[in-house]
Amino acid sequence: MNSRDTIATELNVLENIIRIVRTHYRNAFLYGFTLKQESKHGLDAAINLPNGLSISGLQFKKPISSSGGIYRFEINNNGKRDQHLKLYLLSSIINRIFNVSLIHYALPAISDTSELAVHSPNFLPRTYFIDPSRMPVETLDNNVHIVEINTHNNTAIVFSEPKRLDILDTKTFIDNIIGKKSILELSKIKELKNVQLYDYVKYFDVIDSVWQEKLKLLARTSWKLRLKGIIV
Repeated sequence: MNSRDTIATELNVLENIIRIVRTHYRNAFLYGFTLKQESKHGLDAAINLPNGLSISGLQFKKPISSSGGIYRFEINNNGKRDQHLKLYLLSSIINRIFNVSLIHYALPAISDTSELAVHSPNFLPRTYFIDPSRMPVETLDNNVHIVEINTHNNTAIVFSEPKRLDILDTKTFIDNIIGKKSILELSKIKELKNVQLYDYVKYFDVIDSVWQEKLKLLARTSWKLRLKGIIV
């Protein structure tokens, strides 16, 4: 899949999602991050709702190959090989402190323009979502990892050492949004203004310029966070 096909797939999947969300929240809107912003927190796009700071942050991945209904994707394939760590830590902290799932990989099982045309206009049955913080800790390294999705039985496995992953279909993903299971409300953040790590979870777009140094420190002390139950 070339870059033009990738962008087309992302736009069509996001259009499908926001159209459904707007049947419940008519003022819902999409927000796309710049490459500079993406390099800080690892996200491509966000889905926002009125009266809530955000509902979802997405990192899209394109298939690198497909055969017989099996689609393979790469994660942690950015230049610095640190994207998955960022997404894992951000998702883990938000899940633990706010008890909501905001961050997901979006994996459309669509390889090229011809498949895009075949499945138009509804691309959601071909799209799967994985919370980075639910992935094995063995993926927290400087390597590229392969995620394999079987569209016949809707399962996912991550390699090198094969491990089964929790995976959401689009219906569950959207039901969580509509049911407000994913909303990070401003009032909740204000209540936690004195909590350590507060600045990590304000909002994707306001992670400050010292993110890289904080991330390195957080990675070095992740075992302490695990002991405290922040990272599972």
